[in-house]
Formats: sequence, C-alpha cells, structure tokens
Amino acid sequence: MAKGKLIVKVYNGSIANPVEGAEVRVLKDGIEYGRYMTNVDGITEEISLDTVDKMYSEEEQYNVRPYETYDVVVSAIGMNENTIEGVQIFAGVTSLQEVYLTSIDEGVSKEKSIIPPNSLWEGVSANNLEGDYDNGIAPIVLKKVVIPSTIVVHDGIPSNSNAANYTVGFTDYIKNVASSEIYSTWPYETIKANVIAIISFTLNRIYTEWYRSRGYDFTITSTSSYDQKYTRNGTIFDSISKVVDEVFTSYIRSGVRVEPLLAHYKSKTNEPGYLSQWGSKDLGDKGYDVKNIKILLW
Repeated sequence: MAKGKLIVKVYNGSIANPVEGAEVRVLKDGIEYGRYMTNVDGITEEISLDTVDKMYSEEEQYNVRPYETYDVVVSAIGMNENTIEGVQIFAGVTSLQEVYLTSIDEGVSKEKSIIPPNSLWEGVSANNLEGDYDNGIAPIVLKKVVIPSTIVVHDGIPSNSNAANYTVGFTDYIKNVASSEIYSTWPYETIKANVIAIISFTLNRIYTEWYRSRGYDFTITSTSSYDQKYTRNGTIFDSISKVVDEVFTSYIRSGVRVEPLLAHYKSKTNEPGYLSQWGSKDLGDKGYDVKNIKILLW
C-alpha cells in the first residue's frame, strides 16, 4: 500500500503561541493508529500513514477516492480537546494540519471540525461564479494592485449574515483554496498554473472591492458558487504550500489592463477564458511550463 506523511502543528490561539507537549492521536474509523507529542515549536514528527496509490489522482475518475482520510484528536493540559475529521493523505505527499486549541477557561470542553472532500473528487466544477452578478453598482477600484497581508473570508454565501467572517493570512488563504480544489500529486508546473489563477481571482476581488462596494464587510466568500472553495481548518499540502510561497506575488493580466484577471477555472472545460484544471494536469504531464499552459488553456 502507498504511503503519505502527516505533520500536525498545534497552537494556542495563534501561530505565535505553539503548544509544546500536546498529545496528538491519529485515528481511522475509530481505530487508533498512533499517539505523538509536539515539540517546543508545537510540531509533531513526520507521521507515515497508509493511503491509496498515486495513480488514482493522475486521471479524472470517480470510482476510487484518490486519497485516504484520518481523524486527528489533539489535547493538552489546561486546553480544550480539538478534533479534525477528514484529514486528507495523498501518496508521496506531506500533509500539514494546523490545530488551534483554546483554554478550558472559555467553557468549551471539546471542539470539532470536519474537512469536506476535495472539489475534484466531489465532481464540483470550481469557480462556478453563479453569484458574479452586476447589480448596477460600479465597483470601487483601488489605485494600485496590492498584495495584502490578510483578507477577510465570509464562510458562506454573501446574503448569509449569520455566517462567520475569518481574518486569514493572504498566502494561507491561497494555500487553503488550492489544497481544496486541486490534487497535491499533480506536476509542479500544473500546480503553479492553478495557484496563479487562484491568486489572480483573489486579487481581482481585492482590487475591485467587489463585496465592500456592495455594503459587505468582507473581502471574499468561502463558496465556489460565488468565489473559491475555502475550507476552515483544512489540510494544506507541502507541495502546494511551497509553490504558493514562491509565486504569491504573481498574477494574470489581460492585455494592457492593470487589474488582475478574474481568472475563471473549472475541472474540465473547453470554454474560452476558463482554465481547465484537468487540462492543465495533462499539459503538465507533457512537460509544458506554466507560461505555455496559460497560453494553451486561456
């Protein structure tokens, strides 16, 4: 059976406060696979876990899920237990799972998050943009393109005023979206092409003040029917994280226009102006670099 790796990072409230000596239990279907302790930086050792063969993520198919899932349960003295269900493990890839603990003084004994399936496995075309509406309000346009340190993500559709808003680091957001919408086993240039598309879409929302010009108090939503899929507490993959750290200031422009392109993309499409995610995978397999993938698919 194929193997993937998992590293769990445990923090008290924020990454500025790592939790040393936290106990991390890894389970599948209620069966415990092992117990691990965090070091002074709040990080476990690399944990090797069984998963399915890489070939299942190499082509579009819906018979065998191309990754395995595990549950991670984290506890520490004086803090509430936190469970992350559905942590995804791909063959040959290191999964990075951040877990945030809160003090028992906050009155919650246990917390739990459930990571939904990857968009490609669900068969959901990313970036549907059903909500890319024009209600007659001209968007505010910033004077220049800015790479922000943080953005505010609305965890629901725009009209859901009960959905939470989360302030998220810009690169953390890009890593999360890419990890939710493509497979981490794909070729480097393919991952890069998709990441740059995600960055461009995000920067367009920022540059045009798309939601704030309509009276909302957030930058972007977490749903692909309006924007891009963001998974709260989602697993980040090392192969994707490294690409984002390399290209997070890169984006797509159209001709002489200044603003970042609202880069539309879907799982598999021949529509002009859309990046085909599976099409970019095929070109990456053939050795095309990100520039040629962009030229051939946009």
